[in-house]
Amino acid sequence: MFLCVTGAEALYSDLGHAGKTNIRLTWIFVKTALIINYFGQGAWVLATHENQTLEGLNPFYSIMPRWFVGAGVVIATLASVVASQALISGSFSLISEAIKLDTWFRVQIRYPSRLRQQLFIPMINNMLLVGCVFVVLHFKKAANMEAAYGIAITLAMLSTTMLLTFTYSKRCTGVGCG
Repeated sequence: MFLCVTGAEALYSDLGHAGKTNIRLTWIFVKTALIINYFGQGAWVLATHENQTLEGLNPFYSIMPRWFVGAGVVIATLASVVASQALISGSFSLISEAIKLDTWFRVQIRYPSRLRQQLFIPMINNMLLVGCVFVVLHFKKAANMEAAYGIAITLAMLSTTMLLTFTYSKRCTGVGCG
């Protein structure tokens, strides 16, 4: 559930980069694919593992035919690369905007092209690297990371909700403000 919501949140945070029409068209495909995927996994678990514990079972890979598992791993890896690229570019955009609003200290910003549509912030890139290395060394296994991941996503969603509520309440003080 949290992955769906945070995926939607990431999709809408890229609104400025991709445009409203692209997001609307992509969202139809993404939502349909997620619903089919999750319902398919749920139906498979109910049909094949009724009244059994599911510990150690990964329906995503178990539902695939044996000959397709290698391609499934490649597709999942590519999806992870896309998601990490979204995190990196989102971090760069947020810090760039924070610098413009004078809420973050000045750091070096590089523009890979002369059009200045893309940006690169070496310090943020290094911070993300240190954070990733720390997480891998601290948790050691993906299974150890599940609870921390859930807490992190919950806190991120709560902070986003509080910030939006605070911003909306400050902005909307006149008559007719829902």
